[in-house]
Amino acid sequence: MQEALAFQVDALEEAFPDYTLVGAGRDDGDRGGEFVPILFRTKLFQPIRSGHVWLSEQPERVGSVGWDAALPRMATWVVLAFKGSQLNQICFVNTHFDHRGKRARLGSAKLIRQMLEIRAGRAFVVMGDFNCGPGSAPYRELTDDRGNLAELQDPWYYLRSPLAKIGTYHGFTGATDKSPRIDWIMHNRRLEPTRVDIILDDYQGLWPSDHYPVTATLRLLPATRWGSV
Repeated sequence: MQEALAFQVDALEEAFPDYTLVGAGRDDGDRGGEFVPILFRTKLFQPIRSGHVWLSEQPERVGSVGWDAALPRMATWVVLAFKGSQLNQICFVNTHFDHRGKRARLGSAKLIRQMLEIRAGRAFVVMGDFNCGPGSAPYRELTDDRGNLAELQDPWYYLRSPLAKIGTYHGFTGATDKSPRIDWIMHNRRLEPTRVDIILDDYQGLWPSDHYPVTATLRLLPATRWGSV
């Protein structure tokens, strides 16, 4: 989820009792400001660890504003294992890059890449509103495989999806050309995409968000397919 305020987080938890929500407000690390929460199905997964970092030169400082950003920005992460097993853990990261700060977006991408590289060898999913599109410097920072232990890839291009060039910000207009695809779901080579989509549906001319939802179905590969780590 993106841009959820505390009362909306409460509503999500009430509406989806079969899910556990991990998140915190970006202003105070509690309930102040927007969340970038992650929901997971409680019957399927058990949380191993979770936390938050602020996208700044001081990532542990709650509410910190980084580089030339206009606002505090953060990433929420959780490591999940399938119920009944500590094996096959997957780390999910949800984030929201700044809408104004060009240096902040690149700095944020570098910070997340460093986070992933420290834990290289694990399955990763990185998702969120990146406020920049494929080919941008932050995108290249995360996907360039030259010395990049994070090994992130874009499933829209991996699957050669015709949706790869559709803009995901539409400003409640239903347009598909107001922006590049600024909402991404990326993963490393421990996962294989089988399907991606951008949900363009409206209800009588109304949309639930000013961004189109993006979805990806990913398959965890057996350890023997991972190669050396």
